[in-house]
Amino acid sequence: MPLLNDVMKEALRLFEGCPMIATATCADEIYKTFSRPPYLPPEDADDGMWMTANQKLEDLFGRDGQKNILKGPEGIALVIDWINKARKHPSWDSPVDKERRLHKKGNFDSGSDLLIKVKFERICTSVEELQESLPTGSQPAQPIPNRSNGIKRWIVSNSTLDLNVSVAEEPKPPPKRQQKVAGGSTTILISSEDEIVFVKSNVKGSKTGKNSKKKNMIDLCPLSKPDQPCIRCKVEPHEKGKIFTCHCGASPVTLRRGRIEAAQVHWKSAMCKNATAALRTNTLLSTYFVKDPALQPVNKNIIDTVCLGLTDETWVRPRATQTIAQFMESTCTIYCGIDRHKLCKELFGPDIRENDLIPSQKAQFLATMDARGTWVVKRNGDRNAIYSTSCEKTFKRHKKDPTQTCKPCLDLKEVDSVVSAINHKYADNDNFKFTPTTLLGIDTYHTLRRKHLEKLSLMAKKGLFQNREAMKGMIMGCSIRAEREEAGKSL
Repeated sequence: MPLLNDVMKEALRLFEGCPMIATATCADEIYKTFSRPPYLPPEDADDGMWMTANQKLEDLFGRDGQKNILKGPEGIALVIDWINKARKHPSWDSPVDKERRLHKKGNFDSGSDLLIKVKFERICTSVEELQESLPTGSQPAQPIPNRSNGIKRWIVSNSTLDLNVSVAEEPKPPPKRQQKVAGGSTTILISSEDEIVFVKSNVKGSKTGKNSKKKNMIDLCPLSKPDQPCIRCKVEPHEKGKIFTCHCGASPVTLRRGRIEAAQVHWKSAMCKNATAALRTNTLLSTYFVKDPALQPVNKNIIDTVCLGLTDETWVRPRATQTIAQFMESTCTIYCGIDRHKLCKELFGPDIRENDLIPSQKAQFLATMDARGTWVVKRNGDRNAIYSTSCEKTFKRHKKDPTQTCKPCLDLKEVDSVVSAINHKYADNDNFKFTPTTLLGIDTYHTLRRKHLEKLSLMAKKGLFQNREAMKGMIMGCSIRAEREEAGKSL
């Protein structure tokens, strides 16, 4: 019994040898179906890649294999190449077939291969029936030879044969008279035997045709379209002729005397075909822009706005029992939206507590909280607010639009952790001393400022910080940071 590989080879031979089968192009359905690499859709994940291949073959060729019968690189050859790539998918064979294939050393057809082989056998049967319908002795159409390549003869009348005349006494034909066609590049000689002889002329043809071929060489590229030539291929002059640089990124090809045969051979190579197929699936970035953004008219009603976050002014809560300003003053942590106790157990085990973490583990713990947090508390003087971790900082809005908060920060209104954190009652005054030190250690500056705010203001008024450069630098750094954030600049 022939294997699937043998059946596909036989199908390729039948297709290429049948003169009644047309050559496929990029506009045919067979090319559009199999030009992209094999992909397993989610609905066929339970069955495997063979189900996708079987459905594609049945949809394209029909149940009897009589539709879309086309040959050429964009025809049956492309289908066979696609099937060979799909057979390499891990889901093509079942585990039992994979073990059998190992023992058989490749000379084995799995259940999936047998199913695809039935499809190709039906296609081969259709092609054989098509060949049998040809008349006996019919030959494929031969290409019309070019008249400029040599001398052609056309006999317009049959001369009578006299059996009484011997070969030795055969009279010589009379001299031929020359006759020129107006404006033509072909000389016609007419003899008395009504024999017309076309002789190649020595007159050089116009250079217009040659120049048009040179200009249209890029149109032969597989990526070119009828109204849009390939923009990646380039042809540059060279001392040996011309240098052709292909869109696939391969090394340049030398075109001797400007001939394009070397470029055509390169386009047919496997490397260029794979690169071309990948480029067809990609989309240029310029296609997403209908017009050049730099040439668009400036709308004076659209202004850049610095995101203010969620505050009592940007988020009106008439039924709330606690304001956002009170929450900002009472909370000790800045990373929110994540359960810190579950995170600690996830990173370091269920038996370890946050107080027992070593410095390196604390650094890892804080970095993970910063990465997984969905919202954050920022205390910058007048700009104390709640921000999303994906805040846009600055955004565009209409100058009459009262909203001064970006969309990611506005979406926090629907987050349950934000609502519960704002409405929660925090420790104050004497109860603040019972707060765990692990919560106070995250935002040390806020903890000290809350505890010693009055002392700090009195010491500053008395001038005790005049000789404390480090303290003055810290205060100036915090104030500059707040100013830059308010102006929408980078930190």
